[in-house]
Amino acid sequence: MSNGIKRLCIDNEENMPISAFSAAFPERMNNVTILDMGRIDGLSPGLLEKLAQCFPNVEVLNLIGTEMTCSQEEMRVLGKVFFGENAFRKIRHFICGQYTSIPYSDQFAEDLFYGALWRWKRPLELLALPVGPPRSGIISSAPFFESLTVLQLLCFQDDDDYQFISKLTNLRELHTSGLHATDDALLELKVNTKHEYFYAFFTKM
Repeated sequence: MSNGIKRLCIDNEENMPISAFSAAFPERMNNVTILDMGRIDGLSPGLLEKLAQCFPNVEVLNLIGTEMTCSQEEMRVLGKVFFGENAFRKIRHFICGQYTSIPYSDQFAEDLFYGALWRWKRPLELLALPVGPPRSGIISSAPFFESLTVLQLLCFQDDDDYQFISKLTNLRELHTSGLHATDDALLELKVNTKHEYFYAFFTKM
């Protein structure tokens, strides 16, 4: 595979043998700055580790459409590898959309995948998730707390969610799929953040 590629989409839809899939990638692809990942279920932990280390200069990681098996072990490995200390050091935009088959409503997914995300030591500027922020003070202690300027949440938000979103004082854009909040919660959001753009898919009830 050419090292001159700047944008790459990985999709193992045909279920290639692991050895052939691994052989398709060199040790490093330094020019890739945008990485889209589709179906990667069935890949070994070692191969996932190789993918995470292969792209040291990726700035945009798009997991919309990523398919993984739903076992707890897959969750643990994916969270550990992708949100590890040495993976995607230059990432700025992380997108994990609503078509991702990771069972985000499952407590194990929350702990093993999203729990690792909220501890990720990366200066993220854009974060897109199919879930809301955790309803605890963890969002204010996330390493990317001050760098985050764009937040996209593909789910309904209520007063508790907006309370924690309002702690992201440098947030300039907020995208949400629903607006179930009181006027007071929205006012707090407006006062405490630097919003230039607020998009809600549904109108206020």
